[in-house]
Amino acid sequence: MTKMNFFLQFSLILLIFVIPPLFVNFSDNLTIDFSKFNFFILPNLLLALFLCFQERFQRKSEPQGQNDGQKALLWKAADYSGKCLLTFGCLALCAALFELAAQALKRSDLESIILPSNFLEFLCCAFILFSSAFYEECLYRLYLPKALGTIARSKNHPALFWLAEAAAVLFFAFSHRYQGMLALFNALICGIILRISFVKSKSLWPPFVAHLAYNAAALLFHALVAG
Repeated sequence: MTKMNFFLQFSLILLIFVIPPLFVNFSDNLTIDFSKFNFFILPNLLLALFLCFQERFQRKSEPQGQNDGQKALLWKAADYSGKCLLTFGCLALCAALFELAAQALKRSDLESIILPSNFLEFLCCAFILFSSAFYEECLYRLYLPKALGTIARSKNHPALFWLAEAAAVLFFAFSHRYQGMLALFNALICGIILRISFVKSKSLWPPFVAHLAYNAAALLFHALVAG
């Protein structure tokens, strides 16, 4: 990818997908409705697929090391599974601590959640959970840190690399500002955990699976509490 194409793609993604969520205001009457299909998820999913395949194509163009076939595949599967479980455990612990904080402060950022009531709505809910987690991992863990890091390296200043990492996490955290301040700080810590998982595993899949499981568990928790 040429430098001009890189900056054009980065600018478009920043203006269309990254910046707008930062200006969504928190509402005291916020309702999350999983019984209806959110069509806004479709362009997000298309972007995520594009970024995923772009990264895959770039990796294929790079020289690859040799592997030991089936043994290497089994080792990678075990390694990914371990990192996925560890990531999910850290996310769950973080959520539990912030839930305790919410109870102590006697506040709840998510006022109400409308759950699916039939099989078709359940499938719709599952698709939204899958697409949302995949989109956020592709954008905030795969693309943004790499793009911002590329800009930082072009300036040849080591401190800018860490600033790029921090910026990617902050973009993710403030995209959850509409859920309230507790959710923002929770997303900040979770963003750091997921980024570490991505860096350590060198793969999108452990943080994605952990993120998806976390979202599903959070939905189940709120359903049980509401019930």
